[in-house]
Amino acid sequence: MLKDAMLSDLPKHSCYWNVSDDSWINPITKGLIVFGRSDESMNPKGARYNCSDIYFALEDFPGMKDSVVVSQYNKEMDERVILFVKMLPGHKLTDEVKEKIKKTLEHHLTHEHVPDIIMETPDIPYNMNGKKLNGLVKKLVNKKPVQNADSVINPSSLEFFRIVDLGEF
Repeated sequence: MLKDAMLSDLPKHSCYWNVSDDSWINPITKGLIVFGRSDESMNPKGARYNCSDIYFALEDFPGMKDSVVVSQYNKEMDERVILFVKMLPGHKLTDEVKEKIKKTLEHHLTHEHVPDIIMETPDIPYNMNGKKLNGLVKKLVNKKPVQNADSVINPSSLEFFRIVDLGEF
């Protein structure tokens, strides 16, 4: 969420509209980066948090280019969290790197923020406005119909999430 101290950095307008998106204001350019929507919150085992919590904690993680975190549901509507990681060229998501990710999340957040599955992905979908499409990935991993796939600027990224096998839980 935007903090009051950050609002003073924005250009002056008569009003601001906020739908509880999680965002960051670049202190140099004053540009706004939206990290996650309030409707993309997760609640595994009763611990409610937003995907942006994970993104902030993993910002500048060595060897990681990008990530997307979503919930997967079983038939009983139990929820587990899946973190998909896109690595920089020359880096791999090894078991050692997964352990470092878990320790980073525990250090910056809590053990409840550690995803149930951490998996490498070749790409992550974004729309034309540069927003990471968590909701679309969530639908794909839960085998739900996707209606806004034409808004994806890198549509080849979707195939991985359509066919990924996360197993039953």
